[in-house]
Amino acid sequence: MPTKLPLELEDEILLRVPPLSLTRFRTVCKRWNTLFNDQRFINNHLACVRPQFILRTEKDSKIYSIGINIDDSLEVRELNLETQGPNKKLKVYRNLFYCDGFLLCPALLDEVAVWNPWLRKQTKWIEPKRSRFNLYGLGYDNRRPEKCYKILGFGYGYSSEINGSYNRINPRVSVFEFETNAWKDLKFGLFDWHLRSPRTVLSLNGTLYWIAVRCESGGDRFIQSFDFSREMFEPFCLLPCKNDFGDTQILEVFRGDRLSVLEQCPTTNKIKIWVTKNKISGDRKELVSWRLLMTVSIPNFPRLQDLYSNSQPSYFMDNNDDKRLIVCTCDESGKPCIYIVKGDRFKKIQMGFEVEPWPFHLVYVPSLVHIPLA
Repeated sequence: MPTKLPLELEDEILLRVPPLSLTRFRTVCKRWNTLFNDQRFINNHLACVRPQFILRTEKDSKIYSIGINIDDSLEVRELNLETQGPNKKLKVYRNLFYCDGFLLCPALLDEVAVWNPWLRKQTKWIEPKRSRFNLYGLGYDNRRPEKCYKILGFGYGYSSEINGSYNRINPRVSVFEFETNAWKDLKFGLFDWHLRSPRTVLSLNGTLYWIAVRCESGGDRFIQSFDFSREMFEPFCLLPCKNDFGDTQILEVFRGDRLSVLEQCPTTNKIKIWVTKNKISGDRKELVSWRLLMTVSIPNFPRLQDLYSNSQPSYFMDNNDDKRLIVCTCDESGKPCIYIVKGDRFKKIQMGFEVEPWPFHLVYVPSLVHIPLA
């Protein structure tokens, strides 16, 4: 008779299996099906899964997942946008936003969908909101034992013109609660900051983070946050790098529990990667300190961000090698590509499919988390 593995070893092996395979393994036995629904297993699986990139085309609204294998080859898969419901097809024309394996997809006519592309029939359609928003974000109340997911819709117009310039933001803010299945409007006074870019909004432990800029001339850049538990905007911390004009500064999540900033000098193309020293819990009183993880000074290294387009790079550090940097960006012609950087060498991998120039992309970690549809 074949020897059975200890259950603990069996679970450790399953933690490292890609989500697409796990969805097929549900029918193997009742124990595995129950295990894949266990929240502890889901959280541990999220920590082990290799990040990838999601790329969205503008013209035909196609979405691709782009995985990077250990041998530097790419695994490209077109994701099926067909969803449940009569004649429903997800057609996205704005940015995508990520949380817990979900993709928040603002669609035409302000219709919003929350979608897990790795689970069949896992799409939640949300009724349109009156106002158009500049920014969306998906998170949850991290003070509750169970995750109550919420969506932030944030739009703004400039106000208080002084000497020909605007120095305040007049915000329009709404929050959608999965629990009540309804939007509610929040009231705030004028803001003295604005978004540096609505394309990079991170969700970490239920709280949203992004790079913001003070409205006054030469305003400092800092990390702004939105806490879903109190439904409040708060400045989180200063950036670890300089505020020189033209510098590329991209915010990402590091290893699932910290923040990371990529900085690239526009004159030397030198790159620095900063990460927070401690895990980010979402507590507004926590002290944030940074350490320099790596520096990239390679001759003829390319510029990762085109200053004349709206395209920004996205990146992550290899789970098994914290000195291996993987970047998704567009080259000088606007074609998407992957740069893999290690030590004093880098490798450029061109995408193997044709899309229009400067497509949108983001870092994504697949998961087995089910969307609360009710």
